[in-house]
Amino acid sequence: MLQKQETQALLSKKERVVCQDLAAMEIVLISQRAEALLLLDEGFSHAEAAHESGLSIGQVRYALRTFRSKGLAFFPKAPAPEIDLEVPAQPKAIAEKAERKKAKKAAKKKSPVTKKKKKKKKDKNKAKKAEKKLLKSKKDKKGKKNSKKK
Repeated sequence: MLQKQETQALLSKKERVVCQDLAAMEIVLISQRAEALLLLDEGFSHAEAAHESGLSIGQVRYALRTFRSKGLAFFPKAPAPEIDLEVPAQPKAIAEKAERKKAKKAAKKKSPVTKKKKKKKKDKNKAKKAEKKLLKSKKDKKGKKNSKKK
């Protein structure tokens, strides 16, 4: 019924061991995908791997395509490949620019000139509001006078 086809090995020894562990897990989708990859590695066709793992053919193809591009990172519970965590040092120019920017911001917040500007702006706004109020009251008075004449 199921036939093996001779193909190139899909999984390395390490990947095979990880897939076997994942296939034994109780998380359904992860174990099914791992099982499908193991079957494909053994030479089964997509249809046969789908039938045996309980996935659809499309899901098997997705698992294979994604595994080829991401490797073991395709599985959320799989140990991630070893990555060099050393962060390269920033060039001096970038670090100095960031420091200058921070210092400029801090100086701007504490500057008395900024406070004076804010106060002037508030005073201008108050004056404008008072002027508008005065104009409005004058218009209202004119309207009352005109209504009395009629």
